[in-house]
Amino acid sequence: MLKRFLSYYKPQMGLFVADTVCALVLAAIDLAFPIILRNLTGGLFTQGQAAIMQALGMIAVGLVLMYAVRCACRYFVSYWGHVMGARMESKMREDLFDQYERFSFAYFDRNSSGDMMSRVVNDLFDICEAAHHVPEWIIICGIEIIGSFVILFTIAPVLALAMAVVTAAFAVIMFWQNMRMREVFSDNRKKISGINAQLQDSLAGMRVVKSFANEETERFKFRASNNRYLSSKENMYHAMGVYTATYGLLSGVLYVIVVLLGGWLVAQGQLQAVDMATFALYISLFCTPLETLVNSAETYQKAIAGFKRMDEVLSTAPDIQDKPGATDLQVTAGAVEYHDVCFKRRGVSRRVL
Repeated sequence: MLKRFLSYYKPQMGLFVADTVCALVLAAIDLAFPIILRNLTGGLFTQGQAAIMQALGMIAVGLVLMYAVRCACRYFVSYWGHVMGARMESKMREDLFDQYERFSFAYFDRNSSGDMMSRVVNDLFDICEAAHHVPEWIIICGIEIIGSFVILFTIAPVLALAMAVVTAAFAVIMFWQNMRMREVFSDNRKKISGINAQLQDSLAGMRVVKSFANEETERFKFRASNNRYLSSKENMYHAMGVYTATYGLLSGVLYVIVVLLGGWLVAQGQLQAVDMATFALYISLFCTPLETLVNSAETYQKAIAGFKRMDEVLSTAPDIQDKPGATDLQVTAGAVEYHDVCFKRRGVSRRVL
């Protein structure tokens, strides 16, 4: 499944590389600002008024240029990144529709139209966001988190180590919760497909339903399907609530560590107050990408669940296939004669013809 998913990046490789470069630039700029502020606070801003005023012009020009580049990269990521994802989503729908056309009548007898439509439309809604954002988030958030810890280790190894241990422990817990969310979102996709199938069946047969005054039965069937979908969504939101609450606890614990352990290090003369402020800035810097990853979990799991259902169809071999080495039939004139032609239904040994 992963190999098939990655194959859709190949036609968009140019956009993907450009989007990746822009994501790297964004991460580098975000990492640079706190360390620039630390150096200015501990160096230039401790000098006299004349030195500060003389340097402010160059500092302003440098910061404006830096954030102008950041603005341009953010535009490229937001616009062309989404275009790349939309093109991949469109190609997936085309491939899925082409696969449906390869199937025999028997496949359409075994599967409802509502379920097939749900796989083409609903299941692929989140592919655009996931195909674009997931690689970008991994790059930006990964660099910001790792880069933050590297910088903090150079400032105060003891405090950085304590924060790294706590973050690693929470990462393991959140990874386990993420696996649980995958199961929940996969079940939710199936329930969406079920309600679509039930709705299509009811609406297609509405003339018959009204003719026999059978509205109450159809209403009961639809409500049963709708309630199953509601129960699935409640389970989904419960998993998301636990996941986001875990992140909130992580950020709170990190601030407590900085205040208590950092204050103790300052009292022992092992850490300067300006360095403690830098730690607080970097907590915000690497908690923000952690929050981004937490918030992206819903999109990622929905996209994976939807693509898995698409992959099930693409991996299904059509009932009718050409034999190896078969040649194309080219008939310009004449008549068709049948020899040794037979037919039987699936699961039945007796031949009809």
